[in-house]
Amino acid sequence: MPEPHDEAAFERARKRTVLAGGLLVVACLIAETVLVMTTHWPAWIYVVTLVVLIGASVVGAALTLRDLG
Repeated sequence: MPEPHDEAAFERARKRTVLAGGLLVVACLIAETVLVMTTHWPAWIYVVTLVVLIGASVVGAALTLRDLG
């Protein structure tokens, strides 16, 4: 973890965290697309799954940023 006064290291870590969070959201969308195409469940299951997956990605990125700051 970077030192609090090291702004350059903090910015690099923040950018990596935001990139990782964005990639997780994209991965969730791909997983949801595969799930929709390969199963025949009611629509509400897909919506709940998508919300949970993207919510977990956003919360994980937010917690990481909080720990960095």
